[in-house]
Amino acid sequence: MDTGAEHGDRPGAAVVTPAPASSRDVPAALFLLAGLALLGVGVGLLWSALSPPVQVIITRAGPDLANYGSDEFFAVDGTFALIGAAVGLLTGVAVWFAARRWRGPVLMGALVLGSLACGLVAWQVGRQVGLGHYHSLLHSTDVGRRFSKPVDLRSKVALIPQPFFALAGYLVLAAWVARPDLGRGSVAAPVN
Repeated sequence: MDTGAEHGDRPGAAVVTPAPASSRDVPAALFLLAGLALLGVGVGLLWSALSPPVQVIITRAGPDLANYGSDEFFAVDGTFALIGAAVGLLTGVAVWFAARRWRGPVLMGALVLGSLACGLVAWQVGRQVGLGHYHSLLHSTDVGRRFSKPVDLRSKVALIPQPFFALAGYLVLAAWVARPDLGRGSVAAPVN
């Protein structure tokens, strides 16, 4: 049984080698990083809209958290983490399929850093929604007035799920590809 054709053992047979990272990977990675950071604006607005409100009440002594409990703050952080996990998984899968020509460690690194940047931008955008109005209400002298506090992260650990799930989605798909070039394209080199 001649298995030389299957393994490329014969002289002149083509051997598939992994496509090397090229100089075009870096601009694609930078584009991905910037795009994910920009996506953080929408994620921050979504987080602000979906998070449960934390109520503040004006008392004679000044502003006080109404019905203070850690549940409200945990829910705000939890909402951020869940949105980040979903966005991370979706972006990891989308990058795998949409950026086929640039698959590899450079793109994967940009995916992780871009997802972290997305989370940081989302945190800053989300906490700015309604902040000016909130500060004007804090200086109100109407005792008994209730209003919502803008969202903010109390635990920065909530930033981790987005890059983690982006990387996990990307790596799970990469694990299913048996080709050394990750399906991005190959370079055939003749064997002498």
